[in-house]
Amino acid sequence: TLLSVFIVSNLAFGAPYRVSDIRVGASDSLPQGIIELQGQAIFTANDGVLGKELWRTDGWNSYLIADIRPGASTSNPSELIKLGNYIYFRANDGIHGIELWKTDGSTTEMVADIRPGANASLPGNFTVYGDFIYFSADDGTNGREPEAPTRISETRYGAPKAKLLTIKTLSKVI
Repeated sequence: TLLSVFIVSNLAFGAPYRVSDIRVGASDSLPQGIIELQGQAIFTANDGVLGKELWRTDGWNSYLIADIRPGASTSNPSELIKLGNYIYFRANDGIHGIELWKTDGSTTEMVADIRPGANASLPGNFTVYGDFIYFSADDGTNGREPEAPTRISETRYGAPKAKLLTIKTLSKVI
């Protein structure tokens, strides 16, 4: 079916063409969240074996970037957004719940376990403004609050919660 393939169209080359059939056969791979990073397209898709995971294509071939939740269970990466040389997104590794992750197109890592343990912080509503990604998340103590724990030049991940910037903190600085 049409949805089981990743299609590229470039008017300079003419008609769209199939890059790859990620989920071989009649079932759909449902590629979503397609975003450019360093000349490649980063997206999510389901190959029917590993579940919905993070993929990349150079326009000729498609490759699995990471099986974030190993095995057939899906990590369900979503809300992909670009900042600098990384794509940030939310995903579930089966251990920490749905948390903030990043990839450079070849390596992938969890940025922060905002709500420690198996309960999810459910980061969402991502937006880039200047050098920051703003989003909301639930740390398990203060409910869903605005966050901005990263900027291109400085990583604040792994720092104690009190040192994570929040929109309220930023508004006082500005």
